[in-house]
Formats: sequence, C-alpha cells, structure tokens
Amino acid sequence: MQTKRVGSSAPQLRITVLLGVLVLVAVGASNLTGCMFGPSKAEQLSAAKTAYDRGDFTKSAEQLKGLVAADGGNLDARAQLGLVLAAMGDNAGALEQYAAILERDPKNVTALYRLAVIERIVGKPAQASAHFAKALEVKPTDAKLLDEAARTKMILGDFKGAAALWGKVLESPKLAPRLRKKILMLQGEAYQDARSYGRAKASFVAALKLDPKDRALEARIKSFQ
Repeated sequence: MQTKRVGSSAPQLRITVLLGVLVLVAVGASNLTGCMFGPSKAEQLSAAKTAYDRGDFTKSAEQLKGLVAADGGNLDARAQLGLVLAAMGDNAGALEQYAAILERDPKNVTALYRLAVIERIVGKPAQASAHFAKALEVKPTDAKLLDEAARTKMILGDFKGAAALWGKVLESPKLAPRLRKKILMLQGEAYQDARSYGRAKASFVAALKLDPKDRALEARIKSFQ
C-alpha cells in the first residue's frame, strides 16, 4: 500500500515564479527610471571628471556647462569647470566660475586659491595677493598657500612680506629637510632683496646646516663677511 504524500510542489512552483516576476518588474522599473530621468548630477559630474582626466577637455566642458546651466548653485560643477576652462586656456571663463563660487561661498579656499593663481598668470598680482590672504584667513598654516602667497609678494616687491610668509612655512615640524632647505634659500633671497643682509645670511646658514656639502652656498655665505 502506497503512502499518500502530504502537500504538493505546485504551490512552491507558483511562489518561485511569482518571485521571479517581481524581480524582473523591479529591474525593469529601475531601467525605466534611468531612461526617463537620465544619469544623476553626481554621475554627470563623475563623467566630466573622467573626460578631463583623459584629456578630453571639450567634452568635459560641455558636460559641466550643462550641469551649471541646470543648477547655478552646483559649486562642485563650477569648480571643475573652472579647472577645465583654465586647462583650455580660457582664463577669463575660469575666473568667472571661481568668482561665481565665491559669491555663494566667500570662504571657499579652493576657489580663492585657483582664482589667485590665474590672476597672477594674467598679470594681476595685487588681486592675487588679496585672494591668497583671504584663503590664509581660513587656513593660516597651509604650506602651499603660504608659499604661493610669498611668491606673489615677491612679484609685488614686498620682499619682507614674502620672507615672513616663508618663515611661517618653516614653522612646520613636518617639513622634509630638502624642502626646508629650499624654503630657507627662498627666504634668504627675499631678505637679500630687501637689503636685510643679516637675516639673509642667517637663512643661508640654516640652509647650509641641512646640506653641509653645498659648496656654492658656503661661498655665498662667505660673501656676506
């Protein structure tokens, strides 16, 4: 006598089929949403950055201009667009983007820094110096900002101001010996241009201690005697 099996595989089959249908519906809805609305802003920005990294500046600029046109408050897109335009030689366009960022976020260090660098390139060192100073109000110990600000002051003929800024760079205990020597040399030259020969010699002597075999520097120090 055969024992009758309890239950049936039919309900299980129906459940399996139903689950498969639900998965297909979910995937289809996701694809449909992508087709209807297109890539997100983050995805478009990422694509623009990828194009920039590949050297396709024209494509990157087109994508970023579309993002900015759709949302003028997209500061990330504006910052990237400024970078791309500068790479294309459109300094005026880049300056416009960074100025627009600063209207919305006056303490945006990236925009202040890039704006200042371009201003210096186009022959506006006074404006560049002012923007470096504003960036330093936000990040007063940033070595890169201090160095660029000092170089700009050298262009303006403010040699003591440049030396003082390089002095702030030297305050960092994390400065590598080779870089420390370089900054000391720049500071010494700034003091020398300012005719502050005692301070210039002190900077050069400090640099020589980091590289005792530098005969050219040793001879330069002796010229102060």
